Amino acid sequence: MMDGAVGTLVSELRRSRKYRDTCDGVLDRTAEWALERHKSPKDALKAAKRKLHQVHGLFFDSVDFARIERGLDCMPGPDSEAMREFCGSVLDSHISTRERQAHLADFYREVFARTGYPASLLDLGCGLNPFALPWMNLPSGTSYRAIDANLRLASALNRFFEAAGFPALATAADILANVPKDPVEVALCLKLLPALEQQESGFGQRLVSELDARFIVVSFPTRSVGGRNVGMDRHYAHYMGNLLEPSRLHSEPFTIGNELVYILAK
Repeated sequence: MMDGAVGTLVSELRRSRKYRDTCDGVLDRTAEWALERHKSPKDALKAAKRKLHQVHGLFFDSVDFARIERGLDCMPGPDSEAMREFCGSVLDSHISTRERQAHLADFYREVFARTGYPASLLDLGCGLNPFALPWMNLPSGTSYRAIDANLRLASALNRFFEAAGFPALATAADILANVPKDPVEVALCLKLLPALEQQESGFGQRLVSELDARFIVVSFPTRSVGGRNVGMDRHYAHYMGNLLEPSRLHSEPFTIGNELVYILAK
């Protein structure tokens, strides 16, 4: 009975333009969560949409997929200045990547100075970050996998990787249901943990313990979307202290622009 109700609710969510490109795993999990709390299918649908908006809608509402796809239709060749300009325009189109863009080369230089340039890289909850590829200076043979919850985003990223001539793969998956188990040298979790904690309290600890990565790069914003200093750095420093203590991992944080960065070595 519950399985049928979950399928019906997922079908309703798929009819929404806002969530039609969300991967099955996220929709299934959200539908189950809503039905456990609401007997009425109508109330469960409302609750599921609210939950999805909190975590995914706030990000994907601001992504102009049509513009990105038009750009990919005529994307310049690999390693060209025009490709770099296109990638910069994509990164500039969303606040999450825009605020990192002014420090992008420094960001990856500082990260990889601590981890070494990786032979394998996992970008979790990647959003638009893979378009920063021209600033990463990764070795040509680096295995790069990007994961996010949106099917349309994964498709666009795979088109970008192919046009850029880089051996990378983007997939749409529910990280909370299945933490990636493949071993990698570096895993990026950029501004990701707060969104995951909204969905499942304590998931950050589970993610850090289950990832098979030599280094895990975790970052947090230090200012609000409006650019105000509201103590976010102190809040996330406290959060990371609680997360690191039971894991016995250690990291000296550093700040680049408006981003607080921790590199956890396993």
